[in-house]
Amino acid sequence: MYFETRYQMMCIRHLNLWTAGILVAFTLWINACDRSSSSHAEMLKYTTSLAAIDTIYIPIDERVAFNSGTRYYTFNETPYLYTYLKHKDQNVFIFYDLHKQDYSFEFSLDQQGPLGVGTSAYIPLVVNMDSIFFIRRHSNRLYLLDSSAHIKDRWQIEQTTTAKEIYRIHAERKMPMLFRHSTIYCGHRTGLLNERKEFYAEPLEVIISLALNDPSGYQAHLRGSYPDFLQQGIFKGGKVGHQVDRVLDARGNSIYSFGFDHHIYQTDDSLQRSYFLPSQYLEDDFPIPPKGIEDHLEMSIQYACENGLYFALIYDPFQKVYYRTVLHPRGPVSLSEVTISMLWDLAFSIQIISEDFKMLAEVTFPANTFNYFLPFIPTPQGLLLPYMHEQNPDLKEDRFAYIRYQLVDTKE
Repeated sequence: MYFETRYQMMCIRHLNLWTAGILVAFTLWINACDRSSSSHAEMLKYTTSLAAIDTIYIPIDERVAFNSGTRYYTFNETPYLYTYLKHKDQNVFIFYDLHKQDYSFEFSLDQQGPLGVGTSAYIPLVVNMDSIFFIRRHSNRLYLLDSSAHIKDRWQIEQTTTAKEIYRIHAERKMPMLFRHSTIYCGHRTGLLNERKEFYAEPLEVIISLALNDPSGYQAHLRGSYPDFLQQGIFKGGKVGHQVDRVLDARGNSIYSFGFDHHIYQTDDSLQRSYFLPSQYLEDDFPIPPKGIEDHLEMSIQYACENGLYFALIYDPFQKVYYRTVLHPRGPVSLSEVTISMLWDLAFSIQIISEDFKMLAEVTFPANTFNYFLPFIPTPQGLLLPYMHEQNPDLKEDRFAYIRYQLVDTKE
């Protein structure tokens, strides 16, 4: 009787353990399902999205590459796209009428001679036809010109100040030159290699307050900083991990997004705040990169393709929202098969973020359709996405092509 009772108790104990194990496993499975689907559940709660409304085709001539970058400009209530190119000895600005979807006008600036301004690394800033800001490449010289090629002002920004701050101004696609209230916002090129820890200890921007008609009449200071993990020498993304996108908000604060960081940062001249805004298509944490990635381009591309990254940040002053582009992971990639073109054909999404940094939506787009290496352009009529991927069957090299999207309310 004793042995029978003990045997029964042992069976019950094992049964209880087995049942508990099943319950634990089932609970973990349910939690995993909940976690994996939670972002999708959140996505279903979104009441904002982007809807395609029309396609814009603008013919271009043989001087202009179809994958040239463009910027938006309004003149006499007419919206334009303009591009910048270096043609022979001229800096050429070509304007296209968005309403007519056609060429409109152009003007040129000399590169050499008494009125020469050299060349620019990126599209100069047209504030209006009387105010065109131009940074001379490989120098710290800033020009203010008009469309008649008259140099109205020039400033030689001293590289070293009495405070021992070093200014090296530049403009590029991800850090374009911007202008607000007599102040120019430029990128800060440190002169250091971005594969080294010291690079990330440097500020991000040079802010220049200008005094007109005075070549020495300016005040400059630095602001903005890289995330802690980069300053600590954790080179997520390696050679592609240093990228930063910067826009300005309505108050003139700088807003930064980094490739391998879920946060968006808001910076004034005294404080840098962070907002955690992760994409539902990226893992919670970017993994610690393999040793030596900072010196290895193929390894850097492999890391980016396998983990995805944040690629662009745009502020839409008309809708008062931010758009952040997210490149999705493509799965395991063999290091021996890595090519730089792998970064061009990833599926992607666009996060829509309110001015107070609340996630409004994340909208997905197919791979090989839009060229996310070109700027996305906000206009009063909608967001222009460059419909010019090299594998897009609708691609033609004698035209710009954009699909215009509008913000829509998805509430029933």
